[in-house]
Amino acid sequence: MFTDVSDLRLEKAEECGVDICVNTRENDFGEAMIEAFGPDKADVIYYCAGNNITMGQAIQHARKGSTIVLVAVFAGMAEIDLAVANDHELDIKSTMMYRHDDYLDAIALVNDNKVQLKPLISKTFAFRDYLEAYQYIDANRETTMKVIINVQE
Repeated sequence: MFTDVSDLRLEKAEECGVDICVNTRENDFGEAMIEAFGPDKADVIYYCAGNNITMGQAIQHARKGSTIVLVAVFAGMAEIDLAVANDHELDIKSTMMYRHDDYLDAIALVNDNKVQLKPLISKTFAFRDYLEAYQYIDANRETTMKVIINVQE
């Protein structure tokens, strides 16, 4: 299950093969979780948004004993309800940098066609046009997923 408030990001997730995509502006996160996974909910939640509201939803609706992997980087101090996290016996893990094994796993997933990357590429620029690439990103923040700078061009 993939959740977001951006229809563009939800469409891209579907193009990449995600089975269940939920706009949480229009649908309740907790109800969507039960609809997707049943009353046992998810074993693991990968949290990638970086804001207090959605982190609170992840904690509130996580199944007792499940794991939340914090991938997002918060701009400031995060405000989370530790009482609920404790009551739900949640295992909250964090990650910031990638390890060598992560790259090997990612390459294997792409090679096995389990992850589709092409839908995520918004535009490609030659290395000589790198400044234009960054200007493109700044001008198109809401509609840009990934910009590729080809260092061989």
